[in-house]
Amino acid sequence: MINDNTAVTGGGVYNDAAAETDTQTFSFTFTALNDSGVTGTGSIIVSSPTADTRSVRVIIDAEGLEDLTSFGGIHVAHIHGQFAGNASRPLLQQGDGPFFEGDGGTPVDSVLPSVAADDGTTIEDGFLDFLEGRPKYGPVVLNLTSTQLRDAQPGGSNPPDGTPPLTHFLNLAGSGQINPASLFPSGTEFNLDTTYTFDMTNPDEERQFNNLTPLNLREVVLHGQTIDKSISDAIDAAAMGTAPAGVDVGGGEAFRVTAPVAAAEIRSASGSITIKDATISGNTATGDAATDGGGGIHNENGTVTIVDTVISDNKATGSAGSGGGIINVGGTVNVEGGAIRNNVANRAGGGIETTAGSTVTLHDVRLTSNSAGVGAGLTAAPGNGGGLHVTGDGTVQISDSFVGDNDAALEGGGLWNGSGFMSIDATTIVDNTASGPAADDGGGGVFNNGGELEITDSVVRRNTADGASGSGGGILNLGGMLTVNGGSISGNFANRAGGGIETTGGSTVSLNDVTIDNNSLVAATAAPGNGGGVHVGGDGKVTVTGGSVSGNEAVEGGGLWNSGSGTLVIDGTVINDNTAVTGGGVYNDAAAETDTQTFSFTFTALNDSGVTGTGSIIVSSPTADTRSVRVIIDAEGLEDLTSFGGITSAYSRPVRGERLASAAPTRGWSVL
Repeated sequence: MINDNTAVTGGGVYNDAAAETDTQTFSFTFTALNDSGVTGTGSIIVSSPTADTRSVRVIIDAEGLEDLTSFGGIHVAHIHGQFAGNASRPLLQQGDGPFFEGDGGTPVDSVLPSVAADDGTTIEDGFLDFLEGRPKYGPVVLNLTSTQLRDAQPGGSNPPDGTPPLTHFLNLAGSGQINPASLFPSGTEFNLDTTYTFDMTNPDEERQFNNLTPLNLREVVLHGQTIDKSISDAIDAAAMGTAPAGVDVGGGEAFRVTAPVAAAEIRSASGSITIKDATISGNTATGDAATDGGGGIHNENGTVTIVDTVISDNKATGSAGSGGGIINVGGTVNVEGGAIRNNVANRAGGGIETTAGSTVTLHDVRLTSNSAGVGAGLTAAPGNGGGLHVTGDGTVQISDSFVGDNDAALEGGGLWNGSGFMSIDATTIVDNTASGPAADDGGGGVFNNGGELEITDSVVRRNTADGASGSGGGILNLGGMLTVNGGSISGNFANRAGGGIETTGGSTVSLNDVTIDNNSLVAATAAPGNGGGVHVGGDGKVTVTGGSVSGNEAVEGGGLWNSGSGTLVIDGTVINDNTAVTGGGVYNDAAAETDTQTFSFTFTALNDSGVTGTGSIIVSSPTADTRSVRVIIDAEGLEDLTSFGGITSAYSRPVRGERLASAAPTRGWSVL
């Protein structure tokens, strides 16, 4: 037990780590895949020879691989890494994309695949193929060639902007600029000791290093195996994209160079702590800065693994103290099992605070009864993220967990996401409260502050935004990107808008097969009480596909409420048994008369004229006393009247004589 300790920073436990420019050491142990029998270990040493260079030394000692020398096969190896949003992209697109452009992608934790969990992503055949493993461990971020690909003979080079490392390798091999057989082994052992260097003033090398790190989110994967030819052929028939197909080697077998035979999660061997079966309770951090705190645990750029541990009744009492239970400053925290409960902080993250560039993973964790700025002796400053708070672009992954009875003085009773990526999978978020009084405060269950929030097969229930104009009882999406796949948003409450979900201007929401039911605006304090299920503010964009919206209550838009400048698309959704004074099921507002309004139209030919075309109309108010109407028409196929001086007229009302074409634009206009 670690209890009743006090410090400015890290009341119970403080974990420091080497600075980014110091030498960092990592280790890994292989897990065999596809019954390969491969075993082995390895290490990675990252250093900074100069201010502008980084070196990554990779050492691998693996054995038990299949001997491929008889037919010239090779065992390839890579460091793979997953990126935020990649796993939800179409399967064949998960090896490329924007992660290999500019500065690179946002790393998230890679996960070991298995036949039991992942077979069937392409075809169910008892074999884990390349496409079935990649959604877990991500695309290739570094080819582990015996010579760095840039220096390989006769014509190696760096992956250019927009080209993934694996694609670049295949391009070089296909054009004869490298010889793969000289860069990878073919026998029963894989022994490597190669240092890869990166010039951080070279955009291509800087992007490759950025995608490679932090290494404790990455995996090493070994490939290359012969399998039953009928299975190999079936895999190829299921569409492998640009991946090499199986090669017939006779005897009813085919060689697959992409077949994963072993994988290993990379773990920090410096600045790391493992805490198991412990109790961390009653500790206090008194530091006043936002990155002080961590009443129970303070992790400074290191790696902390917490297993089956209770972190309870810890405090961050400084004026901007954060992370009552845990603060993670730029490092990695992995929590497996256990509970984080009854912790408090003044500024943010009653249970957990994690900062920009950091990563937190919670699996099978109970995050309960924590508070930010709420409770005796606490001063809200401002009091965000009762259960967990993410500052900046930190990354959080939560799965198979329970987030309940947490409180925030302002926003995000349960969870508060910053500009980074937060994924929530198979998790229950229930009975959390956010009490901020402003229209953009709230998010009783979850608050998303401009980041990317993805919720899958989870329950968001009985959460409350009880401030005077509190919005988003279940979820408040403030200018961010929200995707909800499956699950339910039920029985949540708010005063102003969005009993279930409130989304604001500049935001995007996609709801797929979600049950949105029994959410409401508290009638006694409705201010004004719009959008019982979902409220779309400003120019927010919401798409509802499948699922149901039922039993919700509001003053306007019992089920759904869309603003005059918002976009709401409903496809295949059941909307029933909702209640409101106006618009029981769906309420669609209109722009105010003095707002800019945009209309569009498409012509339908009349009198066999053959005329086609489109147009738009923009109505605005340059001043309080003037109105402007901009009309844009692009039509063709009219009769040529120049020989006798005729003209083609267009009006916004019917005229005498024959009409050549008509169009009926939205919002009640008619152009004839």
